[in-house]
Amino acid sequence: MRTIKIISRISAWLLIPGFFLLALSGWGMIRAGFLYQATFGLINRGVANDIHLWLQIPVTSLVALHVLTRARLSLNRRQPPLSVYHRKSISPALLLR
Repeated sequence: MRTIKIISRISAWLLIPGFFLLALSGWGMIRAGFLYQATFGLINRGVANDIHLWLQIPVTSLVALHVLTRARLSLNRRQPPLSVYHRKSISPALLLR
């Protein structure tokens, strides 16, 4: 369980820059002039498009990994035992069956 929790945390931290770069490259495809000037000519519309396409599969894989590990952790969480008060309130209903 500890390994799954570590994988979940790592994937969550990797998703932060992944989503930031996806948003930045998507914005760079639409507003290419500003990004071109801000990066001193390093990133134009074509490079922003390439970055956006290259990041789609890794970010989608990280999202799937993160969701699946969190689902696994939440499904394996121990349920608290029924309290004495709760058991007494259920028993009359079971007797009527």
